[in-house]
Amino acid sequence: PRDSGTRYLRLGGNLWMFLPRASKTVKISGHMLRQSMMGSDFSYEDQTERTKFWEIYDCRLQTDEVLESREVFVMDMTAKPGEEVTYFRRKVWIDKECFVVLRSEMYAKSGKLLKVMHILKSEKHGERYYATHMRMEDKIRGGSYTDVIMTRIELDVNIPDSVFSLQHLERRN
Repeated sequence: PRDSGTRYLRLGGNLWMFLPRASKTVKISGHMLRQSMMGSDFSYEDQTERTKFWEIYDCRLQTDEVLESREVFVMDMTAKPGEEVTYFRRKVWIDKECFVVLRSEMYAKSGKLLKVMHILKSEKHGERYYATHMRMEDKIRGGSYTDVIMTRIELDVNIPDSVFSLQHLERRN
């Protein structure tokens, strides 16, 4: 309830957060994007990053495995030289049947495991599967996790460009 109505707008490397209780917009950029989002185990970057991984990581198929009785591809991704990334290395388990990430480990350049994300549930919408329940574990905090559950997914919605503006973010409902 305390954070009800909080809205976000990500444009490029900048994120704006509108806080309705204070009627204030705050810009979050740079290293601040790596901070905890509203006290959760997700960072702002975790929740808003939409970069295509193959553009910023060298990806290689590491092996085939079985994870939780599902056949999976295991992808190992290391940051390309000169790329500024949130996590230097990622290891990802992808369901071979529906191509949904089931598990993702995120590492620092030192090799230290920082976070693990588990996809606990995915649902088919149209021709694709989408994660609808995910859990992020912060391995630095130890024993801490945050669940995100999608209760409604709408696809192919026509959204006017004007929605992606600071004026729209700060609008009164």
